[in-house]
Parts: sequence; structure tokens; C-alpha cells
Amino acid sequence: MFNSVYLVPVTVVWSQVVNQTYNVEKGTTAMIKCNIATRYDYPTWYGPPLTNGVLTVYNFERLSTFLTRLVNYDRLGWGSNNRDLVLSAVARADEGLYQCSAVGEGTWRVQLNIRGRTVGICIFYVFKLH
Repeated sequence: MFNSVYLVPVTVVWSQVVNQTYNVEKGTTAMIKCNIATRYDYPTWYGPPLTNGVLTVYNFERLSTFLTRLVNYDRLGWGSNNRDLVLSAVARADEGLYQCSAVGEGTWRVQLNIRGRTVGICIFYVFKLH
């Protein structure tokens, strides 16, 4: 008898279904809701950046710590219900699709749009017609 362990790669591919969209200002704090019915705290969160079309895993289900290999892990936190994702000092790079899920409980997808604080410039030309 062989005692073998098989590692099966898991790829998370975005579905086209988005349950909710948030529009937030650059530099503010965003609370991204996880509206799945789960008995447990800390669902798994995925989000930007995408690598070859695959989402980045932020944490593993039922674990409150975020993966320290993430560039933005120090800006991630939990809402008071231990399900919602809090992202402080949002930047353009944070824009995209986010997903929370719990095994056997469901999935919730959110589109986060970042609005910049830019000033528009209008240039008018005046022509004299003869």
C-alpha cells in the first residue's frame, strides 16, 4: 500500500456575476460586504491583483490572519461581523473584483471602483469667422 499525498492545484476563475458594486474615493477606507450565510467567522477572501487571470487569495477560511506575502496586507482588516473586508487607504491598484466564499455556504462577488480626486481642465478656443 502506498501512502501518498496528492496536491491538486485550485484555480479560482471569476464568474461574470457581480452581486454588488461599490464606488469609493481614492485614499478612503472601503468596507466590502460579504453577504453569504455562514456559521463561521472569516470566510476566504480573494481579490486584486490578478495573475494570469487568477485571483489572489487574501486569507484562508476560518483564519483571521491575512497572508503576509500580499503587498497590501497591512491595509486589510475585518469588519465587526468578522466577515466583511476592510481596506484602508484605497488606491487605484485596489480596483477590481473581490470575492468571499465559505465551503458549502456560497460565494459573494463585489466590484470595487476607485474614483480619483482629480481636477478637470477645460480649454476653450475662440475663432473669429469672417
